[in-house]
Amino acid sequence: MADGAQLPAVQGLLTAADRALRSNDLDLAAVNLERAQRLAPQSATVYQRLADVRLRQKRPAEAEQLARKALAYAGTTTQQAQLWRQIATARQQQGQTQSAHDALQRAAALEAAGVTP
Repeated sequence: MADGAQLPAVQGLLTAADRALRSNDLDLAAVNLERAQRLAPQSATVYQRLADVRLRQKRPAEAEQLARKALAYAGTTTQQAQLWRQIATARQQQGQTQSAHDALQRAAALEAAGVTP
């Protein structure tokens, strides 16, 4: 519970964000995730999910920034690899092909390591 993601209020907001995503309401999902982020400012999961919404909203620069923030709090190499894949997608959407490739290589290296820090 150190990052706050397991707080009942945060869990409720994550659930509400999931419902909004199932209804394809990206703006409502973002609002719920932003609220969750304020309650759990060290939760890699919240930042990661908000980055995903920003990618869906075609806001790749924000998505990359959120994914990079999540990296600071990611607790496993699996999550770090997922975040590097998000960063690669964001960079690709911004037309940064080589930088996206570099991010994918970092993700692959983390996946190959397969060790939790």
